[in-house]
Amino acid sequence: MCEDDKESFRQNIHKTSNLIKKMAVPIEWTEYETFPKTLDSALDQYTADVGSIEMGDMTASETAQAGAWLKDLEKQSAAGV
Repeated sequence: MCEDDKESFRQNIHKTSNLIKKMAVPIEWTEYETFPKTLDSALDQYTADVGSIEMGDMTASETAQAGAWLKDLEKQSAAGV
């Protein structure tokens, strides 16, 4: 190797060594909770509340109307409205 190559190699080794030393320092993590602590209990309460609702029976015309509304909603959603 010529002297310039040797010097360039030495500088790169030095830079790499310093970088590795910097990466060896542990990162301090902050505590992070993605959901509120009460989410599980709130979801359980919601599920219980919805499960206890007496829906009653739907007539054939009500079922047909609800189906038409659902199709309209799906069409609007697909259109991006």
